[in-house]
Amino acid sequence: MPRISLFNFLLLVTIFCLSLGLWQANVRLKMQSNDIAQYRAELGRIDIQDVSRFQIRTFSPRYEFSSTGRLEQRKSVDFRARIYAPDASDFELCYFFGHLPKKGYPKHYSHVFDFVHRPEPAPAEVGVILRAGLDPDFNGVLLLKVATRYAGENENSQVLMTKINPTGLPWLADSTQTMIDEEMTQANIPFELNEPVLLTKKYAVDKGGTRQGFMLWIQPRR
Repeated sequence: MPRISLFNFLLLVTIFCLSLGLWQANVRLKMQSNDIAQYRAELGRIDIQDVSRFQIRTFSPRYEFSSTGRLEQRKSVDFRARIYAPDASDFELCYFFGHLPKKGYPKHYSHVFDFVHRPEPAPAEVGVILRAGLDPDFNGVLLLKVATRYAGENENSQVLMTKINPTGLPWLADSTQTMIDEEMTQANIPFELNEPVLLTKKYAVDKGGTRQGFMLWIQPRR
């Protein structure tokens, strides 16, 4: 019967313990990596896959804590997006509030941000936060915040706040109205910006078929 020396036995035990510890460390690292990826997604962070193409990640919180501490569905609208642009001067961010067309984009709209042209391509990440809800001080507010960060530069934030008639957001003024929510379908996939791309569109339809709400999109600079 073969015998194992004490030295060899201790060596085997050491190798086993080290292997077990390495396996456990790898499992914990994978779990933490998954958690980090989930947190980045919830924060709207972009893992840029192609620096030469546009990429967008959207995030819309749908629940909020009430005054009693209960988690309830949000009544206000809170839409967030982060846009990576290989050249910020190649696109413009647009929004429209009012009667929405059934198809396509409005002919008349507001250019929210037309980024300044630079001599050289200027890659940038653009963070967008849009909120629309009833405010007791303003009786209806549409708030849009855009924060732009160019490579190697500090973030530059701009805020647009528009007072709106509560009837402009039917699902807030009338609890029987249902908000229809449309957002981009291919979020976080690199793409070429050759035509308008919808970020978000929220509206309610009245008995006459009129769509009342707002929409936000990006398009190539004209």
